[in-house]
Amino acid sequence: METLPVLYKKNVFFSVGSSVKINGTPIMPFCMSPELQVDFHTGTNEDSDIAFSLRVYFGKELVMNSRKNGSWEEEVRSTDKPFRDGQPFELDISVLSDQYQVTVSGGQ
Repeated sequence: METLPVLYKKNVFFSVGSSVKINGTPIMPFCMSPELQVDFHTGTNEDSDIAFSLRVYFGKELVMNSRKNGSWEEEVRSTDKPFRDGQPFELDISVLSDQYQVTVSGGQ
């Protein structure tokens, strides 16, 4: 998996029942890969495990994964295309007791 520069970082704690909402609008044609990446690290170091990683390739696919003990787990890919070029969206990532739930509204 390609390592991208981290443009924004904030240390927070997510408990079961928490959610993260990201609102945005793709303003460039779907050409960069990935266009959006969200990682929930389990520690404060760059090389800490990642409980949940989401990469959005607008107009193509969503890729979800986790990294344990320095190794990436099996990727889960969704070819649903909930994002539309130039259309606003709301990405919601909810922390459940045994999984992360990802929903997207708008953009369709």
